[in-house]
Amino acid sequence: MTIDPSRPERPLAVFHGYSEYAQATLRRVPDLAAELLAGLPVERIHPPGKARATEGHVQCTVRMGTDPADSVVDAGLVSHRVRNLVVAGASAFPTVSPANPTLTLAALSLHAARRLAGSGSC
Repeated sequence: MTIDPSRPERPLAVFHGYSEYAQATLRRVPDLAAELLAGLPVERIHPPGKARATEGHVQCTVRMGTDPADSVVDAGLVSHRVRNLVVAGASAFPTVSPANPTLTLAALSLHAARRLAGSGSC
């Protein structure tokens, strides 16, 4: 993510390609899948095709933080500027997660739901 020079209030996603590490992992998927599924009654494994630039987890575009100057939402996932707006998604992450963000997203969603329901506890 970077800032759009023509519209500094707007983040801009720029994809520079997959790292060699990611490409090597994708090449190993068919063999790993066969090994992991060997004990199951799987008739055929369809390996993934070529990865596309849109496959991934876009994160940190509506960053969480305490200072409205460098973040968009507070720790409660509420917008600093629009106080009745809650952002529950990977965009609120303050930093990029090292792996699939599903569990963290589920926890953030529960956190936001509890706050919206009025309990305020996590």
